[in-house]
Amino acid sequence: MLRFHFENDRVRYIVSHAVSRMLLGQYLGAAPSSISFYRNEFGRPGLAPALSVPELTFNLSHTNRVGLLAVAADLTIGVDVEEVRPVEPGTVERYFSAKEQADLTTLTGADWLEGFYNCWTRKEAILKAEGIGLGVSLNSFDVSLRPNAQAAMLGVRVGSGLTSSWHLSELRPAFGIIGALATDAPPASVLCYRFAH
Repeated sequence: MLRFHFENDRVRYIVSHAVSRMLLGQYLGAAPSSISFYRNEFGRPGLAPALSVPELTFNLSHTNRVGLLAVAADLTIGVDVEEVRPVEPGTVERYFSAKEQADLTTLTGADWLEGFYNCWTRKEAILKAEGIGLGVSLNSFDVSLRPNAQAAMLGVRVGSGLTSSWHLSELRPAFGIIGALATDAPPASVLCYRFAH
């Protein structure tokens, strides 16, 4: 049973999963009430085995203001979205590779913050695509982070445990929100739809 410390967290969970059921129901031609999920041992959600369609994959991420659902055919995917806010001291040194730390030192102000969240969301999207949570160390691979640079995986160290050379796409779902999509092959296209209430 899921427990929430804050009412807002419970509401976000309910709304994001209800919307996911509606959208996935559209893809599957099924009633939203018939869509159910399971979680693997690392917490990655998937469609319940009775509904599972091998070629359809999805991944969900949300912040206080935005929920992001990625749906794909014949691809393994992961998605992450974060609200830009101040960064706790020590986060960069703890989670980013030496190359990424060096790249960040060349940035200042708003560019530094954007670079940080570019890096963070790209790494998280890869981990979510891998489906094993923190079973892969965040500093065992490098991603691009500079503002206006192409989203890309730049390097992987031996023994990282990654199963693919992930392809990255930058997402900007709303002002002050940075996101990333990781796929195990280059997607034919990335179409984004925005729903507001």
